[in-house]
Amino acid sequence: MKSLIRWGAALSLVGGILFSPLSIMGNTRVLALTNEQVVERLNTVPVFTFLDSERNFLVTRPTQGGENALPVVYMFVSQESAQAALNDLKQSNPEQANGFQVTPVPLSLAYQMARRDENQENPVQVAFIAAQAQVNAARTLLQQSGQNAEQFQGVPLFIPRSTEQEGVYLTVRRDEQEVIPIYFSQEDAQAMIEQVSRSQPELANKVGIQVISLEGLIQNLQNSDNEALNQIYLFPSQETRNFIRTLQQQAQPGQQPAQGQPNRQQSQNRQPRPNPAPQNNQQPNPQAAPRQ
Repeated sequence: MKSLIRWGAALSLVGGILFSPLSIMGNTRVLALTNEQVVERLNTVPVFTFLDSERNFLVTRPTQGGENALPVVYMFVSQESAQAALNDLKQSNPEQANGFQVTPVPLSLAYQMARRDENQENPVQVAFIAAQAQVNAARTLLQQSGQNAEQFQGVPLFIPRSTEQEGVYLTVRRDEQEVIPIYFSQEDAQAMIEQVSRSQPELANKVGIQVISLEGLIQNLQNSDNEALNQIYLFPSQETRNFIRTLQQQAQPGQQPAQGQPNRQQSQNRQPRPNPAPQNNQQPNPQAAPRQ
């Protein structure tokens, strides 16, 4: 029987490192991936933020850091978490939250916003908010592997990998290419391992899950000269896939996208833009800040 999976080339990935809020200062070395290639790697995953009808971001001004602290745009991995945070803000500060709704945008847009060299006019920090259930799952895996789980921060990613060869990962076929799958949910990574174990029992005890951070991966994509990074493919969680599928089903040909879905045709000419929160009585209540 032809093998359903293969081992990928050795790949050094940053794990367990916090780079949140994401702040990219520009290229400091020759890249294996161009900016366009980094965008392509990140473009497969939607994240959720707050936009108004004019496609302005809801921007929070930090309560710490002084006048030089950059305003923050929150990007949620989970649509449900984003909606819960917006509902809290509507209760505590309805004036600030007025007109905003949870909207999916490509992860690549968050990356481009964080590139200071491309955002000199109105720089912002991008802060990712992880799904708490996945943070808990990541810390459990780290603890089981003897690592300090409490040091892990950021958005966890899960990669099926060899337990016998350091830096070697499972690959799968996608669109006639071998890719290294990276999952936003531990359940999806585990499901892949179980599938492998059923089809190739000899690999059942040779595959585990490595936990890394999204923030660390983005930094690695920008700074590493390892061409194997071209092989990675990010898979959204089942929750996100279901939400996007629902939006696609609701959208009818010739009509505007359903509520909450970005207008792709319009965004080609008009990207969402930051909308700094006022400095006066519209300051967000720290207790109502987006939560995990």
